[in-house]
Amino acid sequence: KYLPRAYKQGGLPFLLGFTSILYGFIIGLIKSTPIFAIRGLIDWFTPILLGFYLFINWRDYPRYRDNIQRTFLWGVLVMGVYGIVQYVIAPEWDRFWLINARMFSMGNPEPFGIRLWSTMNSTGPFAATMMVGLLLLFNNNSPLRIPASIAGYLSFLLTLSRTMWASWFFGLASLTSSLKPKIQMRIIISILVMAMCIVPLTTIEPFSEVIGSRLATFSDLGNDHSAEVRQQIYEESLGKALSMVLGNGIGNTFTIEQGEIRSVVIDSGILDMFFTLGWFGTLPYMSGLLLLVYSVFQYPEIRRDSFMSTARAIGLSNLIGLPIGSAMLGVGGCYIWGFLGLTMAAHKYHQHQNKLSSEMESIAEVNTAKDKNYENFLINGTD
Repeated sequence: KYLPRAYKQGGLPFLLGFTSILYGFIIGLIKSTPIFAIRGLIDWFTPILLGFYLFINWRDYPRYRDNIQRTFLWGVLVMGVYGIVQYVIAPEWDRFWLINARMFSMGNPEPFGIRLWSTMNSTGPFAATMMVGLLLLFNNNSPLRIPASIAGYLSFLLTLSRTMWASWFFGLASLTSSLKPKIQMRIIISILVMAMCIVPLTTIEPFSEVIGSRLATFSDLGNDHSAEVRQQIYEESLGKALSMVLGNGIGNTFTIEQGEIRSVVIDSGILDMFFTLGWFGTLPYMSGLLLLVYSVFQYPEIRRDSFMSTARAIGLSNLIGLPIGSAMLGVGGCYIWGFLGLTMAAHKYHQHQNKLSSEMESIAEVNTAKDKNYENFLINGTD
């Protein structure tokens, strides 16, 4: 319905993304099984579809803005509180999930031993969601913002996700640098208030040791096991990935173990793209992403619309995780394509509003001129 006019409206990034995903899906049907290809298609296709939907329905931008802020406010509060409960108590159902999911990187199934995932299925998506929600709180004036921030930041730190911590910092820097000084000062004050509430909690047990030791690894990356593993992955797989012309197709990262579909994790979005889409699919996909990023840096309205600036910062902060994870898929992908698409929608909405304002001013000027002419006619006629 919307595709024929999407190009004229500036939707080329999404069309490039759709093209690459269609290509990868066809290759996946040929090289893999239909069930794997369809399952993988959900992870690849959903983020682009979400971003395209928000972009093409730009007239509803104010409604999307308000609903997203309200939803993430309550989401950060509820998920943050439950995340702390999960860490302290380790409810039986969460222990059961951790044991049977066999996600050993998510900690031990015992109190004070879990890397939080709260109400979600794993630590990564939860950390990404909290990062997004916490950035959105800077643009929220609700009285619930303070308790939501306290619960949110503490649970976010307890995920021990350094990638998302770095992404949050990058997003905050991107947000504050793009706004007017008056709005920047408001955000700085918000940061100071939140820090006064949150820092004392991170310095007491049982939180201080686990958070402090994880933060300390930033200063010793040379001896960091995770960094060494990712470096080894690139050394072993980069050459092979770059030699993939056609790619293995969407669905190649799934296997069946004990009758269940399980995903093979590739700790690099760059490698994942080349293995899955090959050069034929990766070039249009990356072109779409880069064009999307280029577009959102061309909008002057971003300095006066703080939500628009936040949306751009969220999309970019998730995008920088591509070298160390498949951030373009699933939840992370929805935050990249969705919020950058929302930024484009905001631009089109403001353009339309400015056009309407100009038209109204022109009409007002014409009416004023007519009134003056009529007054002059009456005066001259009277004389």
